[in-house]
Amino acid sequence: MAYYDELTQTLNQRTFISRAEQIIAQCIKNQEHLSFILFDIDHFKNFNDTYGHDTGDRILQDLTQRIRQFLGSTNLIGRYGGDEFALLLYGMDKNETEKYLEQIMGLVAEADIPGVSEKYTISMGVINLIPNKHTELDSLYAFSDKALYQAKHNQRNCICFGEIMVEQ
Repeated sequence: MAYYDELTQTLNQRTFISRAEQIIAQCIKNQEHLSFILFDIDHFKNFNDTYGHDTGDRILQDLTQRIRQFLGSTNLIGRYGGDEFALLLYGMDKNETEKYLEQIMGLVAEADIPGVSEKYTISMGVINLIPNKHTELDSLYAFSDKALYQAKHNQRNCICFGEIMVEQ
């Protein structure tokens, strides 16, 4: 239980970071692509203010249950705080990652929360790369956070890929 967020049953931030660092090391060794994704619920505060925090909790649970079932056991999802989550996918290039995330967006679009008259949506900021010995999780977070900000600035309910400069 110490490894999981109680509400969403996703990895807590500390456990996510620990496991992500192991996967990054594996991807460096095998020269595999990885994607670090930050996402959150668009206008989440409005859902809490309009429908109450219990409904906000149900939205978080619905979202993470949909994604966890889709991810299976090979990729990671963790709660970074509030309504911000991180995904770590590996073995997929940028195009494969985009298609995979579009499927997740489709699952979210199907959500229907009892007592909520509007659909919730998510925005995603993505970094995809083949990591090397200079790749650090903190940098992946920072660059995907910028991409998430761009997704929020653009239109929300979208996926935005960022760029990262990695030393060789």
